Amino acid sequence: MEIAWRVALVLTAMSAVTLLAILLVRLKTQSAIRRSERFCRKVEPLVTAYIAGRGSEDNTVAALRAEPQEALALLIEIAGRLEAPARAKLYPLCASLALAPREIAALKSRKWEVRLQAAERLGYMGDPAATQALLATLGDEILAVRCAAARSLAMIGDPAHVRAILEARDVPGEM
Repeated sequence: MEIAWRVALVLTAMSAVTLLAILLVRLKTQSAIRRSERFCRKVEPLVTAYIAGRGSEDNTVAALRAEPQEALALLIEIAGRLEAPARAKLYPLCASLALAPREIAALKSRKWEVRLQAAERLGYMGDPAATQALLATLGDEILAVRCAAARSLAMIGDPAHVRAILEARDVPGEM
């Protein structure tokens, strides 16, 4: 009987530790979400005003640099709502975050999910320095990564790469 009580006590303690860990992770996640929402509420009006020509680039860049990762996510979200010509106004803001070299390096990751995300982000950043890395990514073994690189190259808009984009999308039996 004593062994059963000890086992029950150990299981109860393990359950309590697990629940505490879950609670801490949840609180941390909720805090990060609230911080992200506050950042977006504060910075999105500045970006919108900048796009409309009513805001200062310096003020907008300063606000974006406070949280570069959140800023990039916000700029990508805003870019997704814009037509291609208006999207070009966001390129200097993306460049001010200086995240392109990190994303270009991520194209060489062993994890396809990391390569995919980097290929998608680089198109929204519009950095012509990413062109060669994206062209190399058109040969990736994962079709989704190749397609993301092709979309990003199309977003950058250099007509010299149309042939490479089309060749990368030519997958026998798949498209």
